[in-house]
Amino acid sequence: MPPPLDASPALDVPRPPHTVTPPTTSPRPASTGVASETTAPAGWPATLADEPTLESAPDLSGTRPLSYRIANALSFLINPLVLPPTGFGLTLAHFGASGGEITWVVTVGVVFFGLVPLTYIGWMVATGRARSVEVRERDKRTGPLAAGIIGYIVGVLVIAFTGQTAVPLLIALALTFPVNTTLVLLITLRFKISIHVTAVAGFVAGLLFVTLVPWAGLPQPPFLQIEAVLIACLMLPLIMWARVHAKAHTVQQVMLGAVFGTLLPLAELSIAWQLGWLGPN
Repeated sequence: MPPPLDASPALDVPRPPHTVTPPTTSPRPASTGVASETTAPAGWPATLADEPTLESAPDLSGTRPLSYRIANALSFLINPLVLPPTGFGLTLAHFGASGGEITWVVTVGVVFFGLVPLTYIGWMVATGRARSVEVRERDKRTGPLAAGIIGYIVGVLVIAFTGQTAVPLLIALALTFPVNTTLVLLITLRFKISIHVTAVAGFVAGLLFVTLVPWAGLPQPPFLQIEAVLIACLMLPLIMWARVHAKAHTVQQVMLGAVFGTLLPLAELSIAWQLGWLGPN
């Protein structure tokens, strides 16, 4: 009869030494220069935050497709910084202001609505804080927007104290810039919005308002004609196309800029007109 199992002699079997296998890590992909915000803030649609194909700076090497190069050229040509003084000048011409007054107000617009934010952006580029004057990185736009707001407020005050023609309307138009740029800054804290598209939309909205309101005492025929303003409105879809094809914004971001830039100034100016704040009409 075989012995019970527990009666078998113990075998001293050597055991392999205990080794710990270090965890494997995947190599980190090299930077491609593409700005990405892959985590949407709580409560916001993910498509407004995700930027998988956007670029943090325009590629001006000349190796890109023709559509990309045209889009970047349009982005530089239709610049948000030149639109405020242009709008002020056209408004004053619509009301028959003198050439000297138009020149003065346009100069005020160039300095406080253009050069002040541009100087700050130039400093950012020179010190390496931004890769281009477009400042495509969302988290770096707070400073330029804040500098613009300060310049706009000073510009509004200068126009208020030195203007002579259609001053209430001109002040209202100028005030839309610090007010709405403050809202853009707050939006930018959460997700990216196209400042190019917002500025162009606000520009054409202001021209439409000035042209369509039956102001009293306008020179005949008025300088601004609705046909010319409607042609100017074509800049909006053009810049929307350009910002997407320049890989600066998503379709959602340019759509948001178009809606915001068009509806808000029209609502603000219409309310001011209905309340009688813009002078006799």
